[in-house]
Amino acid sequence: MAFGGGRGGRGGGRGGHNHNSGRGNDAQFKLCSNYIVGKCTHGDRCRFAHLLQIMATVDCSDKNKEFNSNNNYNNRNYHSKKKMSDRYKASSVAVWENQGQIKVFTGSYDGKWRLFNTGPAQPGQHGAQINQEFEHYVGGPIDVVHVASHYFFCAFECAPAEAPDSKAGMVHIWNLNNPSDPPMELWMSPMSKYAGSGKIRSLFTTPDGTVWSGGSDGIIRQWAFNPQGPDGKPGFVLTKTYYGHLGAVTGIALVKGNLWSSGMDGTLRIWNCDKAE
Repeated sequence: MAFGGGRGGRGGGRGGHNHNSGRGNDAQFKLCSNYIVGKCTHGDRCRFAHLLQIMATVDCSDKNKEFNSNNNYNNRNYHSKKKMSDRYKASSVAVWENQGQIKVFTGSYDGKWRLFNTGPAQPGQHGAQINQEFEHYVGGPIDVVHVASHYFFCAFECAPAEAPDSKAGMVHIWNLNNPSDPPMELWMSPMSKYAGSGKIRSLFTTPDGTVWSGGSDGIIRQWAFNPQGPDGKPGFVLTKTYYGHLGAVTGIALVKGNLWSSGMDGTLRIWNCDKAE
């Protein structure tokens, strides 16, 4: 397998621009809040920076009734008001370029990933067109979506079949050339059908088909595609485990043969991939 700005300054906030004094040294670094939403009429005379602009806005989360009811994980862990609101947050986005067309995957804490197609703006319309094409409910809050070549990865947390009263980190992988096929899964072993004991907070892939996952347990796991996966079918097998982080692994990258990782423990670590240390 192979895998192929912030808010404007005080003077520019909420439409309170003063456009009469020209661009000053300080003003040019403050974003024009009107330009961001496509409503600035001052053009080059605007004294605030025209650097960022919202091209489109889409809803990528909802109040999923299926996720709210008959879900042991949900009933036990999402009782507080804060976590109830967290359930509807969009958590991750990934871009898929397919035959010249750009599509966007999103993941949400409502337990759904969504696929959007994009297109140029129509006459008289500001920004690009983005329309939802498909959505799929995976069973628990999604932390990461990732695209590598024609494979789509989704990391989420839910109760594994062998331990329905617990929760674990899952990673499902769809072949976008055959999206109706059941997804492959990252399993630690045939007896442990999950990718980690906690949430999977980061994913990284390389063109040769290697996958790294970073968990909330502070562990990085390396996976390789094998025609005889853990269930005897083509899939991924766990090949190496990296221990060292004392908090969730939030980012992974491979640079000149060394694996770099960042964590909630406030550290950046560089690993020898040959020795997993």
